[in-house]
Amino acid sequence: MGHVRNYSAAADRRLGYSSADLTGALEALDIQRGSVLMMHSSLLHLGRMHGVAIRDTARTVVGGISNHLGPAGTLAVPAPNWDYGVKRQPFDIATTPVTKMLGVVSSHINGLPGRRRSANPIFSIAAVGALAANICGGYSTNAFGYDSPWQRMFDFDADMLCLGSDFEFLTFIRFMETRFGVPYLYNKYFDIPVLENGVAINTPVVAPLRYAHLPIHYSLERFTQRCRSAGILREIAVGDGMAMAIRMRSCFEVGMAALREDIHYFLQCPPDYSAGQVPRV
Repeated sequence: MGHVRNYSAAADRRLGYSSADLTGALEALDIQRGSVLMMHSSLLHLGRMHGVAIRDTARTVVGGISNHLGPAGTLAVPAPNWDYGVKRQPFDIATTPVTKMLGVVSSHINGLPGRRRSANPIFSIAAVGALAANICGGYSTNAFGYDSPWQRMFDFDADMLCLGSDFEFLTFIRFMETRFGVPYLYNKYFDIPVLENGVAINTPVVAPLRYAHLPIHYSLERFTQRCRSAGILREIAVGDGMAMAIRMRSCFEVGMAALREDIHYFLQCPPDYSAGQVPRV
């Protein structure tokens, strides 16, 4: 059930947040112990964490969320490195760093002992916990298709948490676009090596990309409001920012209904397709 709660242990939101605020927010958002949680985060938007040095914030946040999920829970984050596609640099599951703009939480989890990381460089996931190997194992290099890590999380009906970030950064949007078959993305085959500890993985890498000649601009405010109206989006204030949580399957159902109404629903406006040029022929 969706709900909006106003939880606060601090009277002045400009003063940041505490570990207790974070735990209280997870409880208010109905993040269940033992669940699979896919998290996007921007800690900068939450302000300072009380009593914690900046360099220790990611570790403290991840520790608090992992404690809340418990030993049967699983915490996953985006862990791609976009130099694979942009600069044609090989991707090593074990050693290639996470793209910096993904933030300190993704980098921290990717560096934890025992973490598992999926093999698609552009839509990689790093996970820790009970089902990390189930989600990231097997060297699947398909971004969102059959038996991909994102499909596995969907099968587990993972919760998605946007901590200090919003739907504009929700990778699950690409999963829905791929499953629906939007015309402004295409599946690209990559022949750049993927390795683990220097050993090549001989599987094809496939990921959905935008057409270079076809500019598109996303706008997810309508979709956010649609999820709110459907009662499936849980929201709460945390520090100077917000946290939002939504289940994958519920989000998927609302997303498919939106795309059935308008195949460009996630965009500001339809692209300027040119006749005779892919994807319009």
